Amino acid sequence: MAYIHEHHAEPLQMADVAHRTQMSLVTLERQIKRVYGVTPNQLLMRAQVEAATRLLQTTDLPVARIAVECGYFDHRAFSQIFKSAVGMTPRQFRQLFFREARK
Repeated sequence: MAYIHEHHAEPLQMADVAHRTQMSLVTLERQIKRVYGVTPNQLLMRAQVEAATRLLQTTDLPVARIAVECGYFDHRAFSQIFKSAVGMTPRQFRQLFFREARK
């Protein structure tokens, strides 16, 4: 998990993560599923979305730049994934956060 969080912005292959953690790919997949209840790719996506929420809350970087910082090179795909995970677009999330922070 720590390796995935530290490298979420890089093009990660789960075979590389397995090698780094000295596990077989099958063992890595089973362990992540057992501990976190999701697949390794879902865990990676979760780490990317968490990083994006922090950047949306703490910076004024454009959404396209945040997408790149979080490992996505297509900001439209990033926005769809973010909306699926959070329930709103990155722009809506940012607007809500700043509106709430000003109260």
